Amino acid sequence: MNREEAARKLGVDLASLSPAPPASRFAETWARMQQEPPCSACGRPSRTSGVIHDPAHGPRWFDRCRECFLATPPTLRVPQARFLEELRATAADARLPLRTYTDEDGWEVSDVDDERFHLILTAGGKPMMHGWWGKRPTAEHQYLSWIGSWGSIDGARIVLTERADDGERVLASWPQGS
Repeated sequence: MNREEAARKLGVDLASLSPAPPASRFAETWARMQQEPPCSACGRPSRTSGVIHDPAHGPRWFDRCRECFLATPPTLRVPQARFLEELRATAADARLPLRTYTDEDGWEVSDVDDERFHLILTAGGKPMMHGWWGKRPTAEHQYLSWIGSWGSIDGARIVLTERADDGERVLASWPQGS
């Protein structure tokens, strides 16, 4: 469902939401999420923010806590089977290991250690995002991509590690020397 449908399902009065910029950028949404405003539906600290463009009230911030977000998940624009088929084809074309879980198929099994390389993004010392990859070239590509995408966040630190018998070994960190 889209944000407007989610707000309606959660019983949120759009007039009560905080005004938002007409064309919010990622940096503005990110800054708002860092403030953890109260969930628009239940008042708990929010974990996601977005803008609803309401004709009667203009752009409004719509903030959801984890529970309210999970109760109103975004809807795929294509059937699930087609989405998974396209996702698998794209991953295969890029030679990326992919493990999906659905009620129909269960876990896919592969011989690649999907959790060998670990990429971690922190900002201001707080963990923000992480991911695992089974192949070093893929992990290194993601590392560079994350620097380009997330490196401008204040206090951002991105670390690429490799799992070893005695823990994790740092392969690269950004900014250098961090």
